[in-house]
Amino acid sequence: MTTRLAERFTAVLVVVMLVAGISAAVHRSSNPPRHVVAAATSDVPSSDSLSTEGTTVTTVAPAPAQAPTTPAPSSAGSPAAIPPADSQPPATAQAPARCQQVIDSLSARPSKRNADIANLMRNGTFPALPLPGFEHPSVLALTRYDTVQQYVDDSYDASDPRAAVWVQAMTAAGFVGAEAIEFSNAGSRYGAVVFHFATAAGARDFNRATLTEACSLDIVENARSMPDLSGGMNYLLTEDGAPPYRATFVAGDSVVRLHICHCVQAPDDQALAGQWAQAAAAQVGAA
Repeated sequence: MTTRLAERFTAVLVVVMLVAGISAAVHRSSNPPRHVVAAATSDVPSSDSLSTEGTTVTTVAPAPAQAPTTPAPSSAGSPAAIPPADSQPPATAQAPARCQQVIDSLSARPSKRNADIANLMRNGTFPALPLPGFEHPSVLALTRYDTVQQYVDDSYDASDPRAAVWVQAMTAAGFVGAEAIEFSNAGSRYGAVVFHFATAAGARDFNRATLTEACSLDIVENARSMPDLSGGMNYLLTEDGAPPYRATFVAGDSVVRLHICHCVQAPDDQALAGQWAQAAAAQVGAA
């Protein structure tokens, strides 16, 4: 009797265990493992993901609520991804044209000079920068160029395509020589170059050709004519490493180029370059 009861109890226990196992299996199949994404807080380690007993917890910074954005256009060359050619901003395309308009408007009247501008540099009588406190600058360098190649070698790298352009312009205009002076005043640097040519017409041609070349490279901004001076213009040169504030004019058979670095603290450095050109022209009778 005892043996039969034990056998019945064992049979019931087996049935109960089978039912429990089937129930657990059904529950697992209806609830797969989840990847939990938690907002990053000061209590969460700074690593991007943590593995915790088979569950990946990814930390993300909470994003501010915002309106849905329009999907970015495909980069496969669709019309929406490539703007029409005439939709580009006009400023860049028109800058050289505007610059050339100013150059074309410069006075081309014959001018004269009654003094050797290079001599003014040599004997210390070149006009001072018309700015209070700049009456007595120090001369950092005085350089003479007897040939076109000397000037070009000192101004451009051998691989710079502009070197060939300047060689052509200087040669065609009948280059005779050039002299340059560099000043310093309380940490500010500025200077001048005078180019001599065989004729006044050659000087005017050189002035226009080199301004046009810089204009075509789109490195001239805010060009302003100075009608009182033959070929007179002040402008901003955006060429890397070059003093930005510039002025130029023709004095007989010579072209004078002035430059001022950004370190000169004037209310308007470009206007100052123009005023300096006016002073230099007046001193040699070219105004």
